[in-house]
Amino acid sequence: MKRILVSVGEAAGAGLRLLSSAALKNPAVRFELVSDRKATDDYCRKTKIQLPKNIFLIQTKKRDFKVIPGKPDSESGRLAFESLKESVGIMLSERGSYLGLLTLPVIKSSVSHCCSGFTGHTEYLEKRDKSKAAMLLYSKRISVVPLTTHVAVSRAPRLINLKSAREKMRAVFDFYAERLNKRPKFAILCINPHCSDDGLLGDDDIKLEAMAASLKREFNLSGPICADSAFTEQNLKKYDVFFGAYHDQVLIPFKMLSFESGVNVTCGLSYLRVSPDHGPASDKVFSEDLDAGSTIEAVKLLLRTEK
Repeated sequence: MKRILVSVGEAAGAGLRLLSSAALKNPAVRFELVSDRKATDDYCRKTKIQLPKNIFLIQTKKRDFKVIPGKPDSESGRLAFESLKESVGIMLSERGSYLGLLTLPVIKSSVSHCCSGFTGHTEYLEKRDKSKAAMLLYSKRISVVPLTTHVAVSRAPRLINLKSAREKMRAVFDFYAERLNKRPKFAILCINPHCSDDGLLGDDDIKLEAMAASLKREFNLSGPICADSAFTEQNLKKYDVFFGAYHDQVLIPFKMLSFESGVNVTCGLSYLRVSPDHGPASDKVFSEDLDAGSTIEAVKLLLRTEK
């Protein structure tokens, strides 16, 4: 039976409802959820969820968390972190046993109570794996990568350099080549409006152009191109991945086009990690109409990319 390891994410959020929907869609897959038995049982009882039989619980080392569905706090954040920490440990020691790691969404501020400096899954996983990773938002219609992840927009231009951009492009290229059997076409977006109007808005894009020229020796890369006209239907068909300067530059068009079907993929790790492309939906824990499309697509991607 194919196995997928799952970290519980924000334990007060809608993660278990999302996971249940994905498990029902994939009865031949064994989902191994790293969480606390008491917190899980209490959550299911209060939200009237019955976990499918192909979800199996791996008890966290710390036990008996008190989690209130729909009310995230430091306790639910602590369980989210314990689950993530132990899930990564399992993947590093038993990665050959699983198709990959499915991380359910977290609330960063809640996790930061017990993990100082936590800014997101991507950065944490990269550090634990001692790898250079890229955050790929993938869908059949559009795929994007921010060259900087969870940082203030004002810091983004200073953090973009040839070394880090090359590492991210290499991680994404390898994912496409090894997992999707495809040599991808890349486009890189300018940082400022109109590519800085020949320096009128500063020299950020002049530096980016020089960096792109070097990267074109290694990758099938176009640009820099203006971000405001990048995501035309023609370009969506022409390019496999758009690389943007900062998070929202590429995440906004991605979520507009693929919010229910997009998958967050961490490329470059020693194992494959996927996640839905949205937050924990703590306000929808009691809703039976919750759209689990992104979680279901994440599982599909793991099955599709099995080595």
